[in-house]
Amino acid sequence: MKLTNEAYNKILLIISARLELMKELSGFVPSLENIKPAIEDAIAFSGIDCDEEDKNKLLEEIEYREKITHVLGNIIYDDYEQKKWYFNDKVDDSYFWERYYRYLKEHTSIDDKSINLLHEKTLPDIMNCLYNPKEEFEGKRLKRGLIIGDVQSGKTATYSGLICKAADAGYKVVILLAGITESLRQQTQERIDESVVGYTIRKVEKHIREGKVGVGKDNKQRRATSFTTCVKDFVKGSNLISTTLSEHNSLVLFVVKKNVSV
Repeated sequence: MKLTNEAYNKILLIISARLELMKELSGFVPSLENIKPAIEDAIAFSGIDCDEEDKNKLLEEIEYREKITHVLGNIIYDDYEQKKWYFNDKVDDSYFWERYYRYLKEHTSIDDKSINLLHEKTLPDIMNCLYNPKEEFEGKRLKRGLIIGDVQSGKTATYSGLICKAADAGYKVVILLAGITESLRQQTQERIDESVVGYTIRKVEKHIREGKVGVGKDNKQRRATSFTTCVKDFVKGSNLISTTLSEHNSLVLFVVKKNVSV
């Protein structure tokens, strides 16, 4: 960070004064999108040189003061020079994400601001931490990562959206380790059925019911196959299924419990 405490507080004072004036004159309502220009204007007005770290710190402080609930996450990389390969506008077919994006807007309580931030910033950042599935390479590749979120912070929407964008980018297989109990696994399966697959098989009272759910209600052709359901985990004997992944043109999903034998 380049700013001294004195310079930082000076810019913060200018930003706060500008926001208060905008509220008074035009009924301005601060949001993640419109406070960024206010910060840039305040920096330009002050004549003080700021780097990106300074701007991010100012943004976080204003988010806190104005009680803006959706804040940007922080990322720690093992290689800060890694080359970006994923861009939303470079995806040839956004089948999975477009269905999920529409589902989030029409059938959830998540506000448009958070959905757009997920689409434009959060998920592309995570995708660029993965390998490009269409890139040719020799041998094996392994990449690990960890995403941490608070309770009710949008973790489900994030991992569901990530699966959708990964599928559109060319990933063919997704395995979710969903807790150590069957109830948690079933809960995760239900969410994946609604957000990615679009079809479910579940037990209602004593009967097995199946049908279209969530994204599947758009009646488009399904491009995802789940080898697990709300009533059946991937268990011993499942390896006897006579199929190969190359036979599937669709995304293949497994929602399983954390179990060393799987």
